[in-house]
Amino acid sequence: MKQGHEQHIANLESALAACRQELQKARAETLLPDTIIETSLDPITLLDSDGRIVRANPAFLKLLNCGPGEILQQEPLLLAFVEEGIHETTYGETITIDQAYYEKNLGITGRLFKNGKIENHEFYIARFDKKLVPVEGNFTLLRDQEGNRIGAFVVMRDITQHRLQAGTMKQARDFLENIFQTTDNGIFVTSYDGSIIRANRAFADILGYGEEELQGLHYSVLYTRKLAPDMPSPVQDLLMEKGSIKHYETTYAKKDGSTVDVEINLSLLKDDRGGVTGAVVAVRDITVRKQVETALRESEERFRALAMSAPEAIVASDSAGAIIFWNRGAENVFLYTEQEILGTPIHQLIVAEDRPADQEAFGNAQAQSRDFFKGRYFSGRGLRKNGSVFATEVSIGMWETQQGNYYIAIIRDVTQRQEMEEDLQRAHTELEKKVADRTATLEEVNTALRVLLKRREEDKLALEDKVLLNVSRLINPCLEKLKNAGLDARQLSYLDILEANLQDIVSPFLQAISLKHLQLTPMELEVANFIKHGHNTKKIAGVLDVSRKTVEFHRDNIRRKAGIKNKKINLRTFLLSLQ
Repeated sequence: MKQGHEQHIANLESALAACRQELQKARAETLLPDTIIETSLDPITLLDSDGRIVRANPAFLKLLNCGPGEILQQEPLLLAFVEEGIHETTYGETITIDQAYYEKNLGITGRLFKNGKIENHEFYIARFDKKLVPVEGNFTLLRDQEGNRIGAFVVMRDITQHRLQAGTMKQARDFLENIFQTTDNGIFVTSYDGSIIRANRAFADILGYGEEELQGLHYSVLYTRKLAPDMPSPVQDLLMEKGSIKHYETTYAKKDGSTVDVEINLSLLKDDRGGVTGAVVAVRDITVRKQVETALRESEERFRALAMSAPEAIVASDSAGAIIFWNRGAENVFLYTEQEILGTPIHQLIVAEDRPADQEAFGNAQAQSRDFFKGRYFSGRGLRKNGSVFATEVSIGMWETQQGNYYIAIIRDVTQRQEMEEDLQRAHTELEKKVADRTATLEEVNTALRVLLKRREEDKLALEDKVLLNVSRLINPCLEKLKNAGLDARQLSYLDILEANLQDIVSPFLQAISLKHLQLTPMELEVANFIKHGHNTKKIAGVLDVSRKTVEFHRDNIRRKAGIKNKKINLRTFLLSLQ
């Protein structure tokens, strides 16, 4: 009995030891995933069957910039929930979250339930500062022994830097593609064997091809002569030596069989080990430039022929002042031959005492634009080979080049013209003196005439004044008395005729009439002034403290004395016209 009991105890101890061993193994198996989750650099989270976060490692908390209490056991679908609208991202761009985004995520959830696993799914998580973090996640559905869903295991990776790099690379690609497609220069790329693998629109336009037509063609079709399927020997040697060729001029054959002059820049394409994989060629159509160069040569020849036949001295110099062109007119003026003068300083054509000032002016001219010289003439003194001095008139032109400014001067000997101008000036001076003397005499005569005319005008005014005054003082009172002398109708008719004819006689003098000629009484003068200032009868009566009839009486007297009674003449207008 005792032996059986001991055996039972031994069996129990053995079973207990086995259980301990299994427990330690299970604990080790549990601690290992926990350690991996907690130390992982990738954000990891566990979701329950309702989509709530039940566990999040430090990397995930750092991703969201929050603590465990802010996310654990919160609303379901926290990972997938981003508010609809425009959001700022951690890679600097703004994106729009719309219904399509939600529908896409719902589709991913359906795939997860169906397949039990989703890999490399890109989506956004809203950080607690409202910025969206782009992440790439692997989702694994968790099930119990009976196969029921109990949650999900999510491993994520912050792909902000990837998006930044992708954005930078896209910008670089877009930038290069934009250059490739919009540049005026033709560009094409060849493979190692010389086949064209890509060409831009500008290159196709230069040769008259479509862009697709050029792809696959060997570049040898571009040349006007039959070539082996490799580069022309001089170009090939130079290319292999330097790895690139710049500003190489050649002729290409167009699709229609015509030719076009081009300038090419060519560079080899190499792989990481330095092996040649192809070439990129930039092509510029220089047909117009060639035409311009030909036209310039022809123009230069015409200019030289014209300049050589011109009678004036035509001299050109470089920016240092060295003579580079000398025509026959210059030989005749300065007595130097072209062989003697070319390359020498232009300042030696000027008298010695004027050279410092001329050199300073030449230096200042370097900073001037060519418009500065338009329409300007410069005077000076030229020096011939034999030492004689002559007066010069110089007009200057300038043109700019990459090597500096060049100048061309047209020089005329104006000695004879200056002598004629001096003679003309002397004659002009003498003539001006005579004119001045004659002008002084005429001025005296004019002064005397002005005095006489003034006196005549004064006499005229005095006569007009006297006539008006006599008519007003001597004749008008008599006429008034006659009107009141009891004349019969016939006599009154003659009297009216007499008064009308007298009025016609003195009417030319009325322009100079004034109030003093009307012989108005003080009260009439006062009323006349009120009328001139626009006051009516009622206002005048109020100011003067008299009746309106009194004012009307004075108005009637004024019209009578002015000779406008019973005439349709405004009294105020008449008074304003008096001087």
